[in-house]
Amino acid sequence: MKIFLAGGTGFLGSSLLNALAYKADEIIVPSRRKREAHLQNVRFIHADLTQKGEWEKELAGCDVVINFAGYPVYRPWTAKVKRLIWETRVDLTRNLVEAFGGCEGKMLINASAVGIYGDQKEKTVTEETPSENENHFIVRLCRAWEEEALKASPKQKVAVLRMGIVTGRGSHFERALSAITRLKVAPILCSPNQWVSWIDVGDFVRAVEFILEKGGGGIYNMTSPNPLRQKEFFSKLFGTKIHPRIPCAFLKLLGEQGEFFTWSQRAIPQKLLNEGFEFSSYSNLCGQGAGGGGKEFEKLNAVS
Repeated sequence: MKIFLAGGTGFLGSSLLNALAYKADEIIVPSRRKREAHLQNVRFIHADLTQKGEWEKELAGCDVVINFAGYPVYRPWTAKVKRLIWETRVDLTRNLVEAFGGCEGKMLINASAVGIYGDQKEKTVTEETPSENENHFIVRLCRAWEEEALKASPKQKVAVLRMGIVTGRGSHFERALSAITRLKVAPILCSPNQWVSWIDVGDFVRAVEFILEKGGGGIYNMTSPNPLRQKEFFSKLFGTKIHPRIPCAFLKLLGEQGEFFTWSQRAIPQKLLNEGFEFSSYSNLCGQGAGGGGKEFEKLNAVS
């Protein structure tokens, strides 16, 4: 199996790369800067996937394309940042699908996000749940992102991964909060009772491997089967004890990005569960009152 791994130098991509390096015949990883591979069967190529180029020939010879590329969304949403977020997801995915061309019998695994559901408040969200907040930037982004990926069908199998917050050392989310979570402090955005959909990076990597081996397609919620209330999320995963609250009204004054932080999403990975994927004890115990932030958390995130 030959894999083209877009976003392979980021947190998720590098975690998956470590797991697949000795299972695939070859993994090609595009990068905007020159890199040297230190893993068996891994080859880096210099490429900007938002532009057409020689990388398309490399991709055409692969059996699987995995796309985790995307500009970070945790930065302030200036007009420039929103443009980069869109281009590195929607436009880049379009380029990947077009490069795949008429190749039949191949597979695309493409990232998306649970942000597509909008604010679902207390509802339990499965892959069948319709979106709310349809005019919001994140909902429009995820819809356009998925539409580009699904254009590869029916000639190829397409799996779209709607991701929650991915936890693990090195994640964009944890790096953004590390300075205060080390002090056992975490801010509550809007309400402590908002649902947070999350997944441990180890489970995320195993779920991608599961989808690859099964050869399945369709929409997958990539979340723990145990979403947590916001205060529980920080307390159990990071051991935080102090939770200053930022009012909902203040966040909404900050525009679309602030509104995004007020959303509640209780997403369940129904398709993965139906297909028989088994989550780790950490992901399951977290929903049953087990403490987080300790040795078990460190062990399960060693893959990162």
